[in-house]
Amino acid sequence: MGNKQTMNCFLDNLEQYEGQIGGHHSDNGSPTEDGNQGVALHIFENIGVEYGYVLDIGAFSKKASNVVPLMEKYNIGGLLLDGDNKYNDSEITKVWITKDNMVSLLEKYNCPKNLDYISVDIDNMDYWIMKSLLEGGYKSNLIIAEFNPIWSRKEACTKRYFENTRKADSDTDYSSNYGVSLYGLVKLFSEYGYRLIHVMKQNQHGDPSSNNAFFIQEKFDTENKFENQEEVLKSVFPTPFIEPFKKDGNIRKFGTNDIEMVKSKLKSNGWFIEL
Repeated sequence: MGNKQTMNCFLDNLEQYEGQIGGHHSDNGSPTEDGNQGVALHIFENIGVEYGYVLDIGAFSKKASNVVPLMEKYNIGGLLLDGDNKYNDSEITKVWITKDNMVSLLEKYNCPKNLDYISVDIDNMDYWIMKSLLEGGYKSNLIIAEFNPIWSRKEACTKRYFENTRKADSDTDYSSNYGVSLYGLVKLFSEYGYRLIHVMKQNQHGDPSSNNAFFIQEKFDTENKFENQEEVLKSVFPTPFIEPFKKDGNIRKFGTNDIEMVKSKLKSNGWFIEL
């Protein structure tokens, strides 16, 4: 490893490596809304780039992509997919992604099965897309994935699969009716040899945390510091919360922003299922 930190050290205290808050509409040069590029770059400084390729599912724009900082630093290739490509970015491949076409799309665009870094953030069917990705034999040394923070660390659930759902449609309505719980991600990724190592703390809204989580292949956790995922969940995500920009949608859809009442309605109406 040369001068790199020993494996038991580089995964400790990842919060200190969180970068500056930015995003597509920011003019400070920071690409991500919670500074997650700082953590990712720190990790790759220690594990190295192995395959020379990354994948962003739900990239939004090149300026705001979670994987582009790695592409630029190491001069590696990547595939950036987005269902809207709102800004007509030439670096983004506009395509509607489903659990049934995920693998065929990656094959179409010559995405290798062994990757350095995957980012998944499609604001709704994230669990089903990631499940298809993993079942299709795709793997990555590091993954960053969005989760729905209303669910506690003991609740493993996801929104039921709806192929054409969007965050602006009548079912979702910019509310908390989207995505998958963090524990749901842990259960899925653990089946394929990944471990939760960090939830981003920084965010733009003063919430207890961000809702982006890092997962790494267990081979990099050489001292098994993250083997007990129940304890990791307790440490990295102690408090569920409703995102401020979901509150208007919750009022329209559920008539409340009481977190327990929102969750109860999501389950009773059949939108969310247990994993």
